[in-house]
Amino acid sequence: MKKSTIWIVLLCLIFCLAGCDSNTPVQTTLPTTTPTTEAPTEPAPDAAEVYRQAMELLGTDAVGMNLDIDQTMTVGGQKFTSSSMQKVRYWNIGTEDFVAQVEDSTDLVEHFYAVNELYSNGNIYMEVNDCLFTAEMEAEDYSSRYPGTQLLDPALYTLSISDDGKTISFTEATALESWIAPEEAELIHAEATLTISEENKPRKLDLTVEYIYGNASFDITYVVYYYDPGEIPAMPENPEEYITVTDIDGMWLSEVAYGYMLQSKQYTARSVSTMQSQAAGFLVNRQENLNAYNTGKSVDYLIETSIYAMDSSGDFQQETTDKFIDGKYTFSADGGEEQPNGAVSSYVMETAATGIMTNGTIATSYLSNAEITSFGSVILVEYTCNEEAGETMQDFICEEYFGGADAINDLASAYKTNVMDYYVALESYTLLPTAWGYLYEGAHTIEGNDYILMEQVDISMDMASLTSHETIYEEPMADVEPEEKPTPLFYHVTGDEGQEMWLFGTIHVGDDRTAFLPQEIYDALLSSVALAVECDSEGFDQQMEEDESLQSKVSALYYYSDGPISEHLDTEDLYEDAKKALKATGGYFYNSDYQKASSWSSSIDNFYLAQGRKLVREKGIESRLERIAKENEIPLWEVESSLFQLQMLLGFSDNLQEFQLYSSVYSNGKDSWESTQELFELWCAGDEAALIEELARESWEITEEDLAEMEAQEDLTDEDREEIQKIRENMETINKELEKIRKEYIAAMETDRNLGMLNKAIEYLESGETVFYAVGLAHLLAEDGLVTTLREAGYTVELVTYQ
Repeated sequence: MKKSTIWIVLLCLIFCLAGCDSNTPVQTTLPTTTPTTEAPTEPAPDAAEVYRQAMELLGTDAVGMNLDIDQTMTVGGQKFTSSSMQKVRYWNIGTEDFVAQVEDSTDLVEHFYAVNELYSNGNIYMEVNDCLFTAEMEAEDYSSRYPGTQLLDPALYTLSISDDGKTISFTEATALESWIAPEEAELIHAEATLTISEENKPRKLDLTVEYIYGNASFDITYVVYYYDPGEIPAMPENPEEYITVTDIDGMWLSEVAYGYMLQSKQYTARSVSTMQSQAAGFLVNRQENLNAYNTGKSVDYLIETSIYAMDSSGDFQQETTDKFIDGKYTFSADGGEEQPNGAVSSYVMETAATGIMTNGTIATSYLSNAEITSFGSVILVEYTCNEEAGETMQDFICEEYFGGADAINDLASAYKTNVMDYYVALESYTLLPTAWGYLYEGAHTIEGNDYILMEQVDISMDMASLTSHETIYEEPMADVEPEEKPTPLFYHVTGDEGQEMWLFGTIHVGDDRTAFLPQEIYDALLSSVALAVECDSEGFDQQMEEDESLQSKVSALYYYSDGPISEHLDTEDLYEDAKKALKATGGYFYNSDYQKASSWSSSIDNFYLAQGRKLVREKGIESRLERIAKENEIPLWEVESSLFQLQMLLGFSDNLQEFQLYSSVYSNGKDSWESTQELFELWCAGDEAALIEELARESWEITEEDLAEMEAQEDLTDEDREEIQKIRENMETINKELEKIRKEYIAAMETDRNLGMLNKAIEYLESGETVFYAVGLAHLLAEDGLVTTLREAGYTVELVTYQ
C-alpha cells in the first residue's frame, strides 16, 4: 500500500485587542507612556504529536474497544445493508501470552447472528448461535482478523486539531487502512474525528469510509469507544465440548450468506434436486428457476418448475409456471393457458421462492467441520455434518414422501448415514452467496441388503441480478442515455461489380451504451435484406424443444459410456479442484460428473464473465441487433449455428479440454471480468490499432519469468516448490505439448472458422443483395480475419466515418 506522509501544523495566535471607551475623548497626540503589550497564547499543539501521545497513553498491554459498524454495500445497482456491534478486548498485546475476547452481533435486516470468541494459548474458542467450535491459530493470524489498537495511520491523512487539543480531525486520506480493506481496494473518501479525554487518552473515534472493492462499492461508518478491558477472562470451563474444525471462519460464513440471500429482492436462482429410494423404487428429479425483480414499488416473481418422477406405477412429468407481475398472480401447467388466482399475494410468492432457495441450507447445529477454498473472486466452504444431521435428513425425506420414517424403519434391521456433506459458496468481495447445497446418502438394511436413500440439492444464485428483468418481462431493463456514445468499428465492403455488404464486429456483452449506436449503423441495418449473425441462440432453444434428433446431438455434452470426467483428466488433483470451482461458481449438479471438461470450463468462465456486474449478455450488441431485425421483420441468417459451435467445443481433444479446464479453475475471476471490460471500452472507442493489439494471439509457452513469479508467491509449501522445479526440469517437453494444444485450439476456434466466415461473406456479396454481416470482433481483426482476407480477395473494405 502506498503511503504518503502529510504533516500539517496549525499555529493559532489569539490576539486580545483593547477596546476604546466611547466616552473618552479622542487623543490627538501620542500617549506619553508606552502601552503594555499582552503576550500571545501558546500555539495549538501538533496534531500528529497529540495523536502519538494519546495512543501511548491508551496502552500497549491491554485495550478495549466497542465498535458500532453500519455498512451499505452496492452491487449491480442493489443495496445491501448490515449493522454490527463488536466488543473487542486485547490483553498482553505483542507477547506470546496474547489473549483476546470478541463479541460480535450482526443484523442483516432479516437475519441476525451472534459470534463470540476467546483467543488464548494458540487456540480460538468460538460460539456461533449457541454452537461451540475450536481451532488452532497463530496469534499474528488472529490479530489480523480484527482492528488493531491504533486504528488510524496518521501518515495517510491531513491532520488538524481543535484549539483545546481534545479533537483531532483526519481528512484528505490518501489510502485505506489495511484493516478496512485489502490493498487492491480503491479509496473514494475517508475522514475521521478522534476525541481525546481529559486524561489525554483516546475516548471516541468517528470514521466514515467509501471505497470500491472488486465488483462492489462500500459506504461504512465506524463509531469506536475505547475503554479499560478489565481482567483477563478465564478459559472455557468445558473445552472438550468445543468441536475442533479446520477453518473456523467457515462456521459463521454460512450465516452471512443466508442473511444476504434473505435481503435480496432482485435475483436469479436455479435449484436442481434429485431424490431416490431404492426400497420404495422411485426417483424424483426437480428443477426450479426463480427470478425476482424489484420495481421500486413491489417485487415481481417468475418461478418455472420442471418435475420428473418414476416409480413402479410408471413415469410422471410436469412443467409449471407461477407468475406474479404488477400485483396479479397466474399459474399455468404444461404450456396451457394461464389461470389467475387472486388469493396469491406478493408475500405468498416471496415465501415460496425463499422456501425453494433455503431448501439447500443446513443449520449450524448440524455442522462438525469446515474447509475453505479460495478461487480469487469466489470462496467455497465445504462442511462435514454430524450424525444427527443424517438421521434428521432421513426423517425429513421419509416424512415428506412416505408419511413418516416408521414405514421403512420397521422393515429395516439397521440404518446408517454414508454421506452428509454441505457446501456454501460466496463472492470474495461482497460475501453474497453464489451457491449452496448438500448431498445426503443413507442406507437401510433389509433382509441383509442395503437399500440407498439419497437426496442431492444444488442451488445457484445471483443475489444482485442484472438479468431478472429480461427473464420476467421478456425485455431488457430501460437504458439510460450515456454522456458519451460509442463509436465502434464499422466497415463498408464493396466489389468492382457493385457488390455491397456492411461488416460489423460484435462483442457478446454490453451495457446501456450498446443501445445508442451511431445512426449510420441503424440506417445500414434497416436498409439490408438480412442480418447475418454467428448463431441464433433463441431459435436454437426453440428447435431443441421440438426436434428430438437435435436433442440427441446435444447429448455430446456428456461422456455416458466413456466414464465420468475424472477418467479423462490426467492432471493430478485437477478433478477435485475443478469440482470445487464448479460448485463455487454455481455450476455443479447431480449429473455434472458426466459432462465433458469443456462444459465445466464454459460454466466457470461464464460465471466470471457476469460477476463484474457491469456488462451483461442481454445488452450485448448481437442481442440488440437481433431485436431490431425482428421488430422490423428483417430476416435473421446464421453464419454458423449454435449446434456447430457446441459440437466444435465438445470435439476438442481431451488434452485441450483439460488445458481449458485448468485455465478456468486456476484463473482469477476479477482478471477475467476486468479484461472483458477493458476490451468493451476499446470496442466503444473504435480504436482499430488498439483493438488489433489487444486481440493479438499470445504464446502459450511457460517461461522462466513465469516460474520465478510462481516462486515469489507467499505461503508456498515444499510440495509447491517441488512441483515448480519439476516444471522447470521438463519445460521444453511441456512447451512442445502446449504448442500442439495451441495449434488445435487456433485451428478450430479461429483459422477454420475465419475461412468459413470468409466464404459466407463472399457468398453474400456475390448474391447481389446487401447483407448486414455481424460477427465477433476477433473474426474481423485477426491476421486472417475478414477485414484482411476480403481485401486480399479483391474487395474494398472501408472504415465508416460517423457524422
